[in-house]
Amino acid sequence: MLINFLEFEFFKKFSENFSVKIFSTLKWNSLLICRLLNDILKSELISFEINPINNFDEFFNLNLDLFRYKKKQKFIFINFGADKNLKKFFKKKQIFIGNILVFDDTPFIHFNNFNSRNIFVVLTQKKPVAFTNNKKYLEKKTKTLSKKNKVVSCFLFFFRFLKKIKKETFESVWFEIITINRFYLFGFINFMTNQKKINWLEKKLFFFDKKNNQSFSKKYFKFRTVYSNTFCKIEELPIPLLRDWNLFDALTTNPFFGTKFKIWKKSGIKKISKYFFRLGLSIKETTEAWYYIPQTKRKLLESCIENESFLFGINFKKFNSFKKIFFEKKFSQEINFFEISACDYFLSLESLSDCELFEFFKKNHTKIFWNVYQSLENFKSIKKGIKITQKIQKFVSKMSRIIICNKIYISEEHVNYIHIKNKKNFNITYLTIKNLVLYLMLAFSSKKKKKIVIIFLRSQIRTVIVGGFPKLKFQNNPIKKQKIKENLVKLGALFDDQNTFLIEIEPCFEKNFYRMINKKCE
Repeated sequence: MLINFLEFEFFKKFSENFSVKIFSTLKWNSLLICRLLNDILKSELISFEINPINNFDEFFNLNLDLFRYKKKQKFIFINFGADKNLKKFFKKKQIFIGNILVFDDTPFIHFNNFNSRNIFVVLTQKKPVAFTNNKKYLEKKTKTLSKKNKVVSCFLFFFRFLKKIKKETFESVWFEIITINRFYLFGFINFMTNQKKINWLEKKLFFFDKKNNQSFSKKYFKFRTVYSNTFCKIEELPIPLLRDWNLFDALTTNPFFGTKFKIWKKSGIKKISKYFFRLGLSIKETTEAWYYIPQTKRKLLESCIENESFLFGINFKKFNSFKKIFFEKKFSQEINFFEISACDYFLSLESLSDCELFEFFKKNHTKIFWNVYQSLENFKSIKKGIKITQKIQKFVSKMSRIIICNKIYISEEHVNYIHIKNKKNFNITYLTIKNLVLYLMLAFSSKKKKKIVIIFLRSQIRTVIVGGFPKLKFQNNPIKKQKIKENLVKLGALFDDQNTFLIEIEPCFEKNFYRMINKKCE
């Protein structure tokens, strides 16, 4: 059954008399939802368990003998399960289902999940695609729900649920700010909607400040130290990691800036020098840390970047956001503080929850999940995550230059193929390849035509395929995109942000994969 509402009475009935089993994937947004569910269920004195998994295949191979022959088990799935036949799975495992609540942003929903009275899938604005031939039934079912619902993601939908039950906190508002800023940077939300929502959240924080007479909440993490946090509204440029980096590295490793100036060419390097000259800076001055520049000079530079970027065809307009300030107080009365913006916060969480690409499908990542879960309020681990993202962005910019300059790719009408052999056994992670796909997609794209970018990463035993769909290519013909996605999902592909996918296959099936994509793109 599809849902476009969630009431507290339903949630209470859902979690009555039995302990709730929460299964969550290793993603930044699923970590935030688990943290908020933890607070809600504890306040209502409901017993629950959080079980981290990687994907549905890992859940399928779990030992679920403890759940057998028990009455009406209740589950919550976060970021997986909507595109699988859950009824059939639980029948095979001989588990009696009470209710299942699924939070998943994927547009692919299995047909049996539409009709089931025990399975509740939270619906987003994007029309779902079900694996069925009865298209008329689906149109009737989804038209009434999609008109009423105006939520971009089911995770923003969860924050509305918190508002209804009046259990919003500083932490929940901070998580909502993170999701809104992320959707704005990735193009899911307009500039005006971002401004309105951030202004509305500022009023909420002001209301909590009046109610509690404090703008921070104290938490004791270590002996002899006290950590507290506070929030501050800012106007920020859409250049992530600028606060903890220098201007040169933050711009050159940025995919939108690097592909617009075409850094891999000599003409692109001349354009960058002209751009910095118009800002009134030399290249040596741009390598200075942004944190040590005085505030008056920073404000002048931000206004110059905002004005001069329009002349070069780049939109670096300031947008409303928040920053979080962590304080560390010791007995020696020394105060250390660390500032982080909402955009940098989710980037650090993504990097901390990252894992090796060849171990993405099979390895159990429970340790990584709990380390990141505990580090949501620990500024030292967030600092580590920011350093990891800086290394990833540098690696991606270098690899993209090597691929484009040396022409290490096979170009066809609709697809660009790139083959990488991991001979030296580098620890290539999922985020590095995903960011490389996005960088190359922007680099290869032209105004008239955009192509699908697919990277084949080979090892001795198997190959991992990572690809991305451009936005402009399938705007006129979205049905073609849906057909390609359906075939990829049947092969076992995992989609992230609905534009990048990941598949693990044997080397002998590479030719079949070539043929399938070329036929569907024609």
